[in-house]
Amino acid sequence: MSWASSFWFYCTIAVCASTKLYFTNNSMSDTYPGVFVVSYDTESRSLDSYPADIPPQSNPIAKGDAIICDSVYYTYWTTDFGAGFFIFDTNENRLLSYFQEPTSGDYLAFGCTSVADTLLLVEATVDYYDVFFGLYSAKFHIASNSVEKELIAYLPREYGYPFGSNIFSFNSDFSELWVSAMSASNSHGQLLIVDTETGKLKESYSYPSNVGFPYFTIPSTLSSLGTTFKGAVVSSTNSTVADYVTVTMNADNELTVKTQVKNASYLYGDGLPLTVCGDT
Repeated sequence: MSWASSFWFYCTIAVCASTKLYFTNNSMSDTYPGVFVVSYDTESRSLDSYPADIPPQSNPIAKGDAIICDSVYYTYWTTDFGAGFFIFDTNENRLLSYFQEPTSGDYLAFGCTSVADTLLLVEATVDYYDVFFGLYSAKFHIASNSVEKELIAYLPREYGYPFGSNIFSFNSDFSELWVSAMSASNSHGQLLIVDTETGKLKESYSYPSNVGFPYFTIPSTLSSLGTTFKGAVVSSTNSTVADYVTVTMNADNELTVKTQVKNASYLYGDGLPLTVCGDT
C-alpha cells in the first residue's frame, strides 16, 4: 500500500523488534478505510502495512504502552467503548485477536513474562478524584478475545505519581518495574524499584532537588556495575523542557544527576512512553 495514498491517524505507541518498529494506525481514508498494523524497517526505511480486519474506530487515543513478546505484538488504545487490545503475530503478519474491555482506567506499561500469552500490566484506575496504580499479571485468551487479570500489588501510596506512561519502565528481564515518582512533599523526585514477582518495593532513591523532576528512566542502560543509567528530567518550572541525563545510584540511596544533552525538546512526549531500539 502506498503510504501517501491515504490519510492515516496515528493511534498506538511504536515498539521495537530487531530492526523494525511496529505501530497501529486508524485510517479514515475513503480509499483505504480500516485499522492497519504497520511495520517500519529502520535499515531499509521501508513501510509495510497489514489490515486488522476491523472497521475504523471513533475517537481512538493512544495512552499506553506496546511490547513484543515471543514475536507477538501487544498494544492497546482507548476508545469511546473502553480499552481496545491488539494482539498481532509478527512472524505470520496477521492479527490474532482484537477486543474491547470496558475500563475506568488506562494501561500504562506492558512487560513480558515466561508464561505464554501472559503479560505484566500497569493499570491506572480512577476512583472519583483518586488514582490507584496497580501491577497485574494478565492472561490473554485469544480464542475467546478476553483478558484475565490478577493483581500483584498496588504501588505504594505514600508517593505521588505524575500521570503518564513515561514514568514506568521495566528492566531487561522484566524482574523489576522502575517508577519515576514524587516525594510526599513534592519537593523532589524519587526512583522506586518494584519487584514484579511480589510487588514489593526493593529500593527507593531520591533525586536532588535542584535538577527538576524525573521524566523517564531507561533501565536497559544500567551499567555492568549496576550503578549508572540513562534517563531524562524535566524542569520544575516548565515540564515540557527535558534534559537527557546520566544518573548514578549512590550507597546512601541518593542519586547524582549529570546532564548530557540540555533542553532536548524532542524527548518530550506528553506522558507517552519512550521507544528504545538497541542503543537508540
